Amino acid sequence: MMKKLIALLPLLFCMTFTAMAEVVTTWLSDAVVPGEQTRLFIILTDGSIARQDPLPRVKGASMHWISQGNYIRWPGSPNQSAFLMAIEITPDEAGTVQIPSLTLKTNNGRTYTTPPQTLTVYPYSAIKWNTLNMNGTTVPYGMLWHVDNQKPYVHQPDRCELKIYAPENILEYTIPTITTSNLAAWRFEPTLVELLRGQPRGSVLYRGVNWNVMTFQSAFFPLRAGEVKASGTVTARAILPEADPLIASFSRMEMLVEMAIPEVKITAQELPEGAPASFTNAVGNFRISASTDARDLSANEPITVKIKVEGSGNIHSINCPSLTDASNWKLYPPNKLDPSQNTRTTQGTVEFQQMLRPIAQTDAIPSFELTFFDPSTQQYKTVTTAPIPLEWKASAITGSSAGTGAPATPPPAGTIPVAEMTDIYGMAPAVIMNTLTSPAHWGWYFLAYIPAVILLGMALIRYIRKVQKESFTARERMRSFKKLASTPRQASSTEFLRAAGNFIESYIPPSKQNEEMKTILQLRDDRAFQPSGTADELPHAERQNILQSIKKTIAKLPLLLLGAILAASLSAMSGYAAETDETGIRAYEQGEYTKAIDYFNKQSENPNLSKSARAYACFGTGNSYYRLNKPGLAALNYRRALELSPYFTEAKSNLQFIERKEGAILPPDTTENQWLTYISHDALVPIAILSGAVMLTFLALLTVSRRHGVLLTILATLSGLVTVAAVMNYIMYPETPESIPPDRLLVVTKKTPARHAADMGSPALMTLPESTPLILRAERGSWYYASTFQNTPVWIPKTDAQPL
Repeated sequence: MMKKLIALLPLLFCMTFTAMAEVVTTWLSDAVVPGEQTRLFIILTDGSIARQDPLPRVKGASMHWISQGNYIRWPGSPNQSAFLMAIEITPDEAGTVQIPSLTLKTNNGRTYTTPPQTLTVYPYSAIKWNTLNMNGTTVPYGMLWHVDNQKPYVHQPDRCELKIYAPENILEYTIPTITTSNLAAWRFEPTLVELLRGQPRGSVLYRGVNWNVMTFQSAFFPLRAGEVKASGTVTARAILPEADPLIASFSRMEMLVEMAIPEVKITAQELPEGAPASFTNAVGNFRISASTDARDLSANEPITVKIKVEGSGNIHSINCPSLTDASNWKLYPPNKLDPSQNTRTTQGTVEFQQMLRPIAQTDAIPSFELTFFDPSTQQYKTVTTAPIPLEWKASAITGSSAGTGAPATPPPAGTIPVAEMTDIYGMAPAVIMNTLTSPAHWGWYFLAYIPAVILLGMALIRYIRKVQKESFTARERMRSFKKLASTPRQASSTEFLRAAGNFIESYIPPSKQNEEMKTILQLRDDRAFQPSGTADELPHAERQNILQSIKKTIAKLPLLLLGAILAASLSAMSGYAAETDETGIRAYEQGEYTKAIDYFNKQSENPNLSKSARAYACFGTGNSYYRLNKPGLAALNYRRALELSPYFTEAKSNLQFIERKEGAILPPDTTENQWLTYISHDALVPIAILSGAVMLTFLALLTVSRRHGVLLTILATLSGLVTVAAVMNYIMYPETPESIPPDRLLVVTKKTPARHAADMGSPALMTLPESTPLILRAERGSWYYASTFQNTPVWIPKTDAQPL
């Protein structure tokens, strides 16, 4: 449903709503030539069925109903179907056709009235004609530009149509490639594609030839005053003309042809002088509102305000409304919610999320304001929200109530959901990386087939698998203990106690925890979770006693005594790595981000460290780059951390936060892709291998014993279905940043224009935000040839992106 909603948003270019928004009218094309057929669609969004009463006569055109109407899905009525009717209109002469209001009577007794409509009719001379050379035959085609406003203001959206007049052997078109000068043009799309299920076309008879008419719609946004222009190309699939009609009746050959789009020019007006200081770039007519989930205010607690902007104009490019009085507030950069939404519409709604923190006592969130220029009145206007009164409460940390200074940094973002994050996750204790070890290579999962091959040795297999499981658990446990034992002496008691408590709770079952372990946990709870600076430091001797108690306890667990001895002998070797970890963390926490990057880079490139340790180093590098205001390099290092450790939750959350904040161009979030990516790409191969092993095991049991035959058959069938589903999902898995090889994944590290060719003078297709992932296709000198996950091919300089 969301996919259909996004595809239908271009309809809003030409919609007119009644007061109750129950009748919507929209044109197939609102600009034609004499004799060209177009359609006026009337949509009853509440699902009522209307009678098709006789239509009035209009000057200069003929009109008639072309269908009895049918039900469609409509974004404005998600819980019910809307009713669609269509009127075909054919104008007789150039000029304008005025269509009066139509009164519709429905089956439920209600009466609806459509607003009056205007249809622009161009003379034939407005069509720019050109020719194609197809297999030695010259084929003519024409194009016509229609722009609503020939003299828009700077930043004012200007709806436009590109019409193509082509013979019947032109079958279908790709999206036009538009080149602009001092003009922004959003993606051109055919009108009503999703509504009519295909590329809808009109037709016109001109000079004895029946021409098919294809219409693309979009909007222009002038970037400066004066003459601005656009041109481009469009690729079409065509049937080759065949000289022999007999041969043509049995077979046909097709080819792709490129059609040149003529240049269109408009003259943009400079905005009038006298703009208020609060004016940025908003042109249109807007209204705003603000809301918050906060219930009170405190000098130590940031809050989040959502600001909604509604109206018509350059709605999707305006800046966040500003606070009218920021004297008592610390403001953080605002985020635009859902930046991936369709930006071709000239009316709609956008939402911003503003995080702010009071620095002095206050009793309300001040008003937000938005200043815009209204072209209809040629005046600057300012709209504001109402202040949001909130009760002031005492500081959560200091207990003071008024005017005291707040912390210089926001609280940790770990408790904020991803969709509401206002900052990245900070550096977690390095010891937790033992729980983030990457899974083994999928080839190891073939060991699960051993039971199907040596089924008669079930007892031996159970023993072997038990030993393997215990030895694996022992290795994991000892790696963690080695990390704990190598904690630097200068580490604080808080860090040491938290690490020790985490180890006990993770690797010593509650049933095996003796009184000494419980005492350590209680000590951790009492001393490690006090406000910063309030806990006394533990003497070195007491730390050693805690380590010895843990060592004695784990030595009593199965198959762990040898590992404990090895851990003691290797602790000196691991001390340097742990010291390096702490050095990088200290540099990060002291704000020495460049120094932290140097330390973390050395660790991430050290092949002697485990994958989890290198992933942690990449995470630290990403955090440091983000604090240096380099979100592209931060996103690159978060992806490197996830490549090494896919279960690194903090890295994944920080990456999603940056991509959302920067407006990265990501894979389409369609319903189909959501289903296909529900299980991660890396997990599908182990699932297929293990479920196949289970299936063969049950089948082997059936050959050995007939007991429980029905149950074994059901289980074998179910596991076989899981295997087939996993294999099919792997084959059909869409291209995502996680599914393509690392050497083919690029990350945009610097905001850059994507170009048509490997040339700085080549026109720009779009601007690629920092953190955008790309698929590397080829390299040429100092350029990458890549494509976005929306399948748009681009050329970008190597200085603006890096491979994973």
